Amino acid sequence: MKERKNTDGKKKLGDHHSDETKTLVHGAIQVHAAPDLIEKHEAERKEDAAQKKDETKITKWTFWAVVVYSGLTFILVLITAYNTQISKHTYNETVRAYIGLNSLGAYYQSVSPDGTTKATPSATNDSRELNIQAEIKNFGPVPGTNCTVMWNVFIDGLQINGRDKIPDRPQKLFPGELVFLRRPILEPNYSSIVVKRDKILTVEVTIEYDAPKHEKECESLRFEPITSTFMRLGPCGR
Repeated sequence: MKERKNTDGKKKLGDHHSDETKTLVHGAIQVHAAPDLIEKHEAERKEDAAQKKDETKITKWTFWAVVVYSGLTFILVLITAYNTQISKHTYNETVRAYIGLNSLGAYYQSVSPDGTTKATPSATNDSRELNIQAEIKNFGPVPGTNCTVMWNVFIDGLQINGRDKIPDRPQKLFPGELVFLRRPILEPNYSSIVVKRDKILTVEVTIEYDAPKHEKECESLRFEPITSTFMRLGPCGR
């Protein structure tokens, strides 16, 4: 009896699982994450967004803080510079020489019948001469340099050419130091000013000095024969 041939064909070499069921999948595969992972991912996204928002706010606030700080610093620098300028100006105005007219006085020279002379603060029947004296003083705490003092004497507005005693002309005037100018008013001007009182005596005192910047002032005064004093009229030229 002949052996039957396998009409189904021989099994291919290596095909050991030909009898097992095979499944073929066609198209895209959808993978669904677990709900816990989705919630975690959403939470992380929200946290990142909030962190970025906070960082943006911090950056903005930092920027404006720097701007405000810079502005305040600039204002502080301006205030400091202004206060420094004021302090310097105050120092220059206080620690400097102040040279000015301290007084302008008058006294009379009397000649008695026996020929003796005597100085009196008011006129007498024997008075024949009026002497005026200007006292210049440095009122400041430091010396004044290049000091020049001069005066002009007027009778009814006309400058008179009288003789002055030799005036002091110091190059430097120390604190509290005095400088004097003296001039006699003789006849006939004496009688016109003191006795008749029909003429007016005025004096202009000019003072120049460095303290340290150059200063110049001129003051006008008028003689009052009744009181034998000088009245201040203010700056020259008024």
